[in-house]
Amino acid sequence: MCKPVLFWDSAALIRAVFKPENDPYRQLMIWGEAGLLDMRVSRDVLRETQHVLKRFGDDVLADFAAILDRADFAVTADPSPDTISECSERTGYEPDARIVAAAHQCRAEFLLTYDATHLLGNPLIGPPDTNGRVVTPHECLNILLARLKD
Repeated sequence: MCKPVLFWDSAALIRAVFKPENDPYRQLMIWGEAGLLDMRVSRDVLRETQHVLKRFGDDVLADFAAILDRADFAVTADPSPDTISECSERTGYEPDARIVAAAHQCRAEFLLTYDATHLLGNPLIGPPDTNGRVVTPHECLNILLARLKD
């Protein structure tokens, strides 16, 4: 069975840094560390996340780097301008279009976010229009747990 590909946006990653060990965010990170998930992030997401976390100090940035390393995150290739343009029509917001485009190009099964304005619940994002479903980390964990029961 192929490992599920999870693409994380900055809001989901920032929350993961501050959540306790027993939180669904951290559970997904532990599964990534165990090699059960293919964890992905883009350069745009990394820049945005680091920009926000910088306000909290070097210790938080170090925690973030350690989380990425332990969970074996891979950095995706930058999305093509055509894919960004297509995704911009779906999101109506250029920064989120870059995120959706990167997730689509790396064939992520899940795009993890908390963006209810442009991403969550957007009927234009997800199969068959884009490769992956847009869900919260908590929803993703529940889906993956249900698969294990089947």
